[in-house]
Amino acid sequence: MLLDKLLGQGYQLQGVPDVDNLPDTELAQYLKNYLIARRVENISYKTLVVYRDYIGYFVKFIHETCGDPPLLRIDRSHIRLYILQHQERLSKYGKKLT
Repeated sequence: MLLDKLLGQGYQLQGVPDVDNLPDTELAQYLKNYLIARRVENISYKTLVVYRDYIGYFVKFIHETCGDPPLLRIDRSHIRLYILQHQERLSKYGKKLT
């Protein structure tokens, strides 16, 4: 399939930042498809980077804590743990994030 080839490792789709650097999981595949859909809609590069970063961090968190669970098994508790992890981190000013 053409989409699989475009999304394969080692291929950087022009205008979609760093999609090849995500873990090879089902959730990451959905993010890649989402970024491509937004790019087709002519979303700006900076907006794509923001989407990739915010959603990409969640994809990496899920991969590190759960491996590659089916998308339907990701629930509120995963999202809450992800938010808690970010709240516990310190800002660049040494204060907890709110």
